[in-house]
Amino acid sequence: MRLQGGLQLLRLETQDELIFSMAKLADYRSEETGLHLDRVREYTLILGHYLSVHHPEMGVTAPMANEISRVSPLHDIGKVGIADNILKKPGKYTPEEFEIMKDHTKIGGNLISDIYMKTNSVAMRLAFEIAMYHHEHWDGNGYPAGLAGNGIPVAARIMALADVYDALTTERVYKKAFEHEKAKAIILEGRAGHFDPGLWMDFLLLKKNLLN
Repeated sequence: MRLQGGLQLLRLETQDELIFSMAKLADYRSEETGLHLDRVREYTLILGHYLSVHHPEMGVTAPMANEISRVSPLHDIGKVGIADNILKKPGKYTPEEFEIMKDHTKIGGNLISDIYMKTNSVAMRLAFEIAMYHHEHWDGNGYPAGLAGNGIPVAARIMALADVYDALTTERVYKKAFEHEKAKAIILEGRAGHFDPGLWMDFLLLKKNLLN
């Protein structure tokens, strides 16, 4: 029994390393760092576990929260299929370039979907939902499918908030890092259309408490 337990732990650790290594491929291409991946894992874990305790009606269990966090680094894996002249552009995208950039969701989603179809893995299903739909908006104005409200998988809604918060609070080639309160103000400004109203305030309060 101890041997079996050890082997199971080894398999999980190996899978985690594989997931993280795959995700780093996209981050290396876009000149971001593994620290971004670590942070979104932390943010999705915090929010997922909070929802599992305080909002069970959303259907997020503690094991599901762990899996969402575990596969969250794969959210931008589709960037490996975007040309360097667009992916690494420091300035604002033209409308044509932005249309190309949006394809990273479908590239990543389709890649992970192929793995899911072969493995029927719960983790890969969540990874697919995150990669494909983390740029969908609550009001239906996101991409790639224009999903709205509860039609957006909850894993993708969690990922969307974690990803935007990290983008706001860290330095990027096109901006300086914002403090928590500034990031909060920006998220509150766009909350009606972008984020699940059942998520954003809980996350901002949780993050503020952790900072304190």
